[in-house]
Amino acid sequence: MAVPPWRTASCRVWVWSYQYTGGVNQVSIRVEGKKPGQFWHMGAAFILAMFTGAAFGYLPAQAAQAVTLYLTDPLFDTFMGILSAVVGPMMFLSVAWGVLSIGSPGQLGSIGKKVCGTFLARNCLAALLGAAAVAAFFPFRIGGGGGGGSQMKALLDMLYDIIPDNAVSPFITGNTMQIIFLAVAVGITMNGIRDQVPAAAAVVEQCNVIVQRILAAVSRLVPAFIYLSIVRLVLSGQMEHLAGIAKMVLLYLALSALLIVLYLAGVWTRLRVSPAVVIKKVLPTYLIALTTGSSAAAFAECVDCCEHKLGIDRKLVDFGLPLGIVIFMPNFALWLVLFGGASAEYAGTVLTPADLLAVAVIGVFLAVAAPPVPGGAITCYTILLMQMNMPMEMLAVAAAVNVVLDFTGTAGHMLANQIELLQCAADLGMLDRKKLEN
Repeated sequence: MAVPPWRTASCRVWVWSYQYTGGVNQVSIRVEGKKPGQFWHMGAAFILAMFTGAAFGYLPAQAAQAVTLYLTDPLFDTFMGILSAVVGPMMFLSVAWGVLSIGSPGQLGSIGKKVCGTFLARNCLAALLGAAAVAAFFPFRIGGGGGGGSQMKALLDMLYDIIPDNAVSPFITGNTMQIIFLAVAVGITMNGIRDQVPAAAAVVEQCNVIVQRILAAVSRLVPAFIYLSIVRLVLSGQMEHLAGIAKMVLLYLALSALLIVLYLAGVWTRLRVSPAVVIKKVLPTYLIALTTGSSAAAFAECVDCCEHKLGIDRKLVDFGLPLGIVIFMPNFALWLVLFGGASAEYAGTVLTPADLLAVAVIGVFLAVAAPPVPGGAITCYTILLMQMNMPMEMLAVAAAVNVVLDFTGTAGHMLANQIELLQCAADLGMLDRKKLEN
């Protein structure tokens, strides 16, 4: 039963499949060719754009306006039009096929339920931490206007608005919440009748592959898009309004460290194992992922650590580790929520509880369903900005910053994967405490 490729491990594309047969969860994983230059190209595009913008500053005002009017603005709008046309179908097909492929709760098995539930819960925790930080450090309003009653009404309106009037309007308006609702509904419905309509499942899978290929082609233009967007920002004199980016990065690094503390505190509370012991065992995997930015590079060490150092049963390692690499992305969920807050600050918008809840929900979904192409994070930013009705100027800066944060994010994900599998193993009776405490 094939599952869509959902995740980029640095510059490698993880293509994975999952099935539950004969009482056994099986996950297979294949790594496609590595393209190490993509992220460096994005960083180089950002630096080159800053120099280009500075050079254009010496041009006469009319010449700079002409460059903006006849070159940068039309090209920016063209790229955004292409990207907007792809992200809606991509989100729908990725979520629908994911729900269809995992199957019903009865088919998932006790191990699968425990592992998937744990991963999803931790993604939600990271998103909630991000939402709390946005409420504290970015423009946010709880009261005001109509008071508490109006805020509750806004929350209820957001929930009611998740259900679209028809199946077409969400894709026209770019309403991410409605697209996700339709995708989950279609996936659950097809799960119930998959034996009667096997051809329909094949169509969804094949359409998903087609859209992913289109998106992969578009992603090759990301460095050029970053260059164009930064030049556009410099010429428009809006770079000084991006102070929220630095705040967002600092909050991300601080909260990522807090997540690690919470993971280790959970180990101490539930297993009564010293955090120092766990850190010593998982540190090699963390350092490999941090220095390479690649889950693939750290995978072999991670498997060895889980089985021989942490004492996790090999059956759980073979299932949970590759699954976690694909769907367990708490740092990315955290980053997306903080990005939403920084985007609101840039636009001069004050977020409400309903807005923040929507950002957190979308962050959790995108942490699982992000497109598996180099530079694919820009698609997630596009989806989030479209849902928030925010200006797209933040895209290029966020994509450039992502080049650096990809290293810390990958390391954080690998560390969290090992620690959460350790706790799952204890709950499932699949932990060798002698190996762990040795």
